[in-house]
Amino acid sequence: MSVRQVKDTIRQLTRDGMLDANDIQKAVESAGKTVNADEMDAIRDAVMQADNVSIQRNTFERSGYNTTMEAFNEAQRSGVRFPVLGGELQHVESLEESQAIRDTSFGGTAVPAAVKELLSKAYANGLEPFDVNATTRDNGTGEVKGVYTEYPSMSRATGNMAFDYTEITPKALQDDMNDPSEYNVITPRSELGPGGQRMTRIDYDRRAGGTGNIAASYDDGMHEDLYARGQSGQKWANNFAILSDGSIHALPAARRDEDGRVILTNPALARGKRVLFMGHLDVRGGVVQNVEMSGRLSRLAGKGDQKFIDPIAVLQAWGFEMSPSLTSSAERGGGVHFSNTSDGTPIRDLDTGIVRNQ
Repeated sequence: MSVRQVKDTIRQLTRDGMLDANDIQKAVESAGKTVNADEMDAIRDAVMQADNVSIQRNTFERSGYNTTMEAFNEAQRSGVRFPVLGGELQHVESLEESQAIRDTSFGGTAVPAAVKELLSKAYANGLEPFDVNATTRDNGTGEVKGVYTEYPSMSRATGNMAFDYTEITPKALQDDMNDPSEYNVITPRSELGPGGQRMTRIDYDRRAGGTGNIAASYDDGMHEDLYARGQSGQKWANNFAILSDGSIHALPAARRDEDGRVILTNPALARGKRVLFMGHLDVRGGVVQNVEMSGRLSRLAGKGDQKFIDPIAVLQAWGFEMSPSLTSSAERGGGVHFSNTSDGTPIRDLDTGIVRNQ
């Protein structure tokens, strides 16, 4: 189906002035066996722009909200749930809970002494784990915005988003390289749809043998295998986060969880935990090649509004193998790419284990 046809379906379904759960489900089904990114955006926009959304007998007055985060926060207060587009915002661990030094990670891995020492030092120097769903109100416009992201974290720690599946350790990479199993590889194929419009269909190719890769995965079509790998054989996408226990987690290559049909982004990795860092991590054959800090965090650090954990220091404390160029750069205080430097370029403070402003 085309985006126009999906929009026409939504228009027909909302002639009664109400968008309800059944309408949303029918809109998704109208897209056919696969839902591409533009079609998903059309359905999402319908939810966000509707004057009234009625789900599970609760009514959410949608008018007057400008951002995804603001709408979801208000929907939560009204008891509204979006069963197709995502789950519910979770109760987040307290700041006190998040700063407890753990012996075992959320994924069940023993936390190395070097990681615990790094966290203790960073906390002593002003590091605070953050809630990815935190919002702030613009004093000029009154608009509510996400402090760290505009994408709410709603995924549960189950299935391909379980902590032990998303956790990245040197052993996890080695185990992946040693895994001889066969698996599906996500393979987008372009085809002509109704009316001659070009559309994307997701097929699978079969492959065997893990790669130890973490790489970008742009999965813009719906499919059934949430454990399918990306086109370079990567088990994980390069969207990653460091959680409050110091563990490193990356999204599954499928970029979908078992509850929702939206493309997952970095904040989805929180799953009720506070976060120390978000960005991108590229690994080839078990060797770390590149580390990037997300744009929103780069701006906050560059302006001096907040301190974040040093991802290079965390990788070193876990014992990851890094490419010689990355190791050389790290020794000189570099190694992290910052996505947005318009408000100042952050620096790695090697003495405290944090990323801060100049």
